[in-house]
Amino acid sequence: MVKIYLYLLLVVPVALWAQLKKQLVVNSGVGVEQMHFTLSAPSGTCILRPTHHPTPITVYGVNQQKPPHTSHVEGSFQEVLIKLMGQEREGFGQAISWGMFEKEQDQQQLWKVFFTKHDPFYLTLNYGVGEAKVDLSGAQVQRLKMKTGSADVVIGYLTEESNQLEMDTFYVKVDMGTLNIHRLNLAKAKEIIADVGFGNVQLDLSDRCMVKSKVTASVGAGKMKVIMPDQSQPTIIYMRDSPLCHIKLPHNYKAIDKNVFTNSSYQKNAENLLIFDIDVAMGNVIFVGGD
Repeated sequence: MVKIYLYLLLVVPVALWAQLKKQLVVNSGVGVEQMHFTLSAPSGTCILRPTHHPTPITVYGVNQQKPPHTSHVEGSFQEVLIKLMGQEREGFGQAISWGMFEKEQDQQQLWKVFFTKHDPFYLTLNYGVGEAKVDLSGAQVQRLKMKTGSADVVIGYLTEESNQLEMDTFYVKVDMGTLNIHRLNLAKAKEIIADVGFGNVQLDLSDRCMVKSKVTASVGAGKMKVIMPDQSQPTIIYMRDSPLCHIKLPHNYKAIDKNVFTNSSYQKNAENLLIFDIDVAMGNVIFVGGD
């Protein structure tokens, strides 16, 4: 898995890495105990990673213009909004046009954003088109909210360090893009919410959950693939389907009620119970693994 991440982080041409310059530094305000960080990237390639450096947020970019940003303190938390410079593409037709004919221009819009491991964060990430890679290894993320229009996004844990805190909500919304979430168990998220429109989402839950987690998913016309843990993970699946959808459940799960399925380790009061509550309209939901 680590090799996969290293490859993903190194696919950007070496010449572009050499052009990266420090564009923005956000320092912590007096009395701040928590950072509320909103990052928007209309297009291009954006890499977000945690760092041991105490500076809350540092932005590097190929673009020579400092990205628009605001930062203000409200009580014990600091609200930071950063919009990375790029070309906005709104609407279905424009997003398709960008993806087909303007991919090369994406490579000239490279951003690398570091956030410190020393402070708790609420992260809100908004991606338009292009690519985004998010490493959360060893960070203190209390809540994650990520939306992608047509961008291809990878979220995971490069060094396999779990989140330092129990995350209350891990929320993702995918319109037409693709989203791969690796080693999601390391997020220690109590609530995992996936809203899938026309896009594709892969949830890697192949390792045992570290806390009791509920996965709530709504799939419109897109596809969601779930990589399941083995039978030692207590699991229950609630499914609401329609005649227009396609669902593939793990072969060794049994029905205990209408559209309710469990594995052999299921116990209602299990401390690390994994719960799925899935609503599918016209899309596909595929569970793999789980043996």
